Amino acid sequence: MARTQTLVQLSDELLAQLDARAAREHRSRSDLIREALSGYLAADREAEIDRRLVEGCTRQPQTAEALDYAELGTRTMLAGLEPWGESLGPSIVSDLTRPVRVSMTEPRGAVAS
Repeated sequence: MARTQTLVQLSDELLAQLDARAAREHRSRSDLIREALSGYLAADREAEIDRRLVEGCTRQPQTAEALDYAELGTRTMLAGLEPWGESLGPSIVSDLTRPVRVSMTEPRGAVAS
């Protein structure tokens, strides 16, 4: 990967902290600064994704039907997890595997008997 050298001004205190950490971890200043900047920019990207998700959900909220389908998918996935079926006991497993009926006319979470 090509690199470009850049000049960054740091306070004496920040430089001392950077040098102490570099010595402690046997790494270069540049390596630590690259890692810190990558983390900072990744957090910024994640915050932007979160902001867009909230904006999208606000613009077009989930319907009760979509939430019912999500619940059905979750129950189906959990029922297929082999280790859980034996360790949780029959009552919990039957609750996870009980049928869920998706309906636009009944309250969310209505289940078939």
